[in-house]
Amino acid sequence: MSAEVLALAERYLTLWNGSDDERRRALAAELFTPEGVYADPNVEAHGPAEVAAYVSSERQKFGGMVFTLGRLVGSHHNVFLFTWELGPAGAQAPVATGFDTVVVEDGRLARVFGFFG
Repeated sequence: MSAEVLALAERYLTLWNGSDDERRRALAAELFTPEGVYADPNVEAHGPAEVAAYVSSERQKFGGMVFTLGRLVGSHHNVFLFTWELGPAGAQAPVATGFDTVVVEDGRLARVFGFFG
């Protein structure tokens, strides 16, 4: 399952890194279940449209920085945990790190819980 999980995590980070709001909405609809939830200390967004809107608003704060996948910490059943980094493209050291715990249903994101490092 780890190759599938990593591919899903990469697509999820593409949602965060994109600059096109229309593409972001379409990708959120592909990635999240209709009832999917994204939650971090600042928000609890319900459904792909709310998730895409939140990501879009947050994306404006990051300037040219990008999210990169850190490592898959673990996975079992339909849950996985991965780390991420945020920083300028090509930078050696990130300006922020964190991890997300993800619940998957039928290959899509049902719940994503984001934590900042």
